[in-house]
Amino acid sequence: MRRHRFQYSRRVNVRFEVVLLHSCGSTPYEIARVVDLDVRTVRQYINWYASGGIEKLSTIGQHRPQSQLEPYRKKIIAEFKEHPPTTSTEAANRIKKMTGIQLSPRAVRDFLKRIGMVFCKVGTLPAKADFNE
Repeated sequence: MRRHRFQYSRRVNVRFEVVLLHSCGSTPYEIARVVDLDVRTVRQYINWYASGGIEKLSTIGQHRPQSQLEPYRKKIIAEFKEHPPTTSTEAANRIKKMTGIQLSPRAVRDFLKRIGMVFCKVGTLPAKADFNE
């Protein structure tokens, strides 16, 4: 157990520490107090070690959700390069027509940023501006 201690992230090291304290005879309540975790988390780590050993303790699963628009990515890029939307609401409406998926303008803006598009703010000109001067 000691040889694995410094090869992993802090979170995994805490998991190892929980199992080590448990193997020394400490109760989950004592361990939770010492390592500043919830008792349920301590029990979960102990169960993970019992079912999968060090391998299960040392894996950190990170949930990375994908956008619903991923399957239509190329189609959306091609359409918007040919006819760029002027607002995120317009982009959301056009995406709904193309794919049938309704997203908020904020979610559409985030998706378009991820695929490399940039929204530009449009400025206004004063009504009495004279461009000849």
